[in-house]
Amino acid sequence: MTAGVAPVDQTDAWYSQLEASLLAMGISGLTDNIRQSVVMPGETTDCLPPPARLLHELWESPVAFPLSASSYEDDTSTALADLLPRSGFTAAQTRELQLHRIRWPLMDEEEFERRLNSSQDNREE
Repeated sequence: MTAGVAPVDQTDAWYSQLEASLLAMGISGLTDNIRQSVVMPGETTDCLPPPARLLHELWESPVAFPLSASSYEDDTSTALADLLPRSGFTAAQTRELQLHRIRWPLMDEEEFERRLNSSQDNREE
């Protein structure tokens, strides 16, 4: 590294990659305001790493579950549990995001029965 050259902040690229990955999983709700707060943090969150800044912004949101998923938690949780640690989230931050910051659709009784029957059929084979 050349003396006098400041390191390049990769937060914007990190955020863009995370947002694209979440959208590919059907999880939406990241806004331009959230992006701005994570990429260009204020004094209170400047010392935090980007994943902690993001969680702080989601926690501060007036909406109980600022992110929403288009698919059921059972269908997405494994991929999300793989993505978040690779994106720099700790195990506790991953749990916080999955359990308390994403609104998952509820499975109706018909879908639950269909999945239950399907899993029982797979065991019998």
